[in-house]
Amino acid sequence: MAMLSDKNGYGTAAKALHWLIFLMLLGMSIVGLIFADMPRGEDKTALMNMHASTGLALLVFMLARLVVRLKGTVPDPLDPSARTLNRVAGLVHWLLYLIVFAIIAAGMLTIMTAGRGVPFFGLFEVPTPFVRDMDLHHLWEEVHKTGWWVLVGLFVLHLVAVVYHGFIKRDGTMGRMTGR
Repeated sequence: MAMLSDKNGYGTAAKALHWLIFLMLLGMSIVGLIFADMPRGEDKTALMNMHASTGLALLVFMLARLVVRLKGTVPDPLDPSARTLNRVAGLVHWLLYLIVFAIIAAGMLTIMTAGRGVPFFGLFEVPTPFVRDMDLHHLWEEVHKTGWWVLVGLFVLHLVAVVYHGFIKRDGTMGRMTGR
C-alpha cells in the first residue's frame, strides 16, 4: 500500500493520521469535559496540562496530515455523477481541518493570555509572548469552547455521511479509510 493517497484510495499515512487524530480529539474532548467542572486545584491543573500538551502534539499531527493531503492526491469519488455531494464532502473535510487548527490556536491563546506558556508533557513550554490579560483569556476560552461545538457538529455530519455510504449506499467509501 502506498504511503500517500492517489486517485484510487487513501494512503497509509492519511489513514494512520486520520485515526490517530480522531483518537486524540476524542481523548482531549473527554478530558476537557471532565476538567471543565472541576474545582481549581492540582488535579484540575494536571488534566489541563495534559490537555494542553496533547493539543501541541495534535498540532504537529495536523500539520503532518495537511502535508500528506497536499502532497498526495485526493481519491476520485466513487460516484462522479454525485457532484453536489462530492463538493459538500470536500468542503466538510476542509472545514474539519480549519476548525481543528482554530481550536488549537484558541486553546494556545487561552493559556498564553493568562500569562502562562503552553506545556508539553513536562519536557518544555512554548513561552507566551503576551502579558496576562484575563479579558482576552476569557474571550479565547469562549472561542475554544465554541469551536469545539462546531467541531462536534461537523463530526456528526461526517458520521451521517459514513452511515449513508456504509449502510445505505454500500458503495465502498468506508473501506477507503478503514483499509477494507
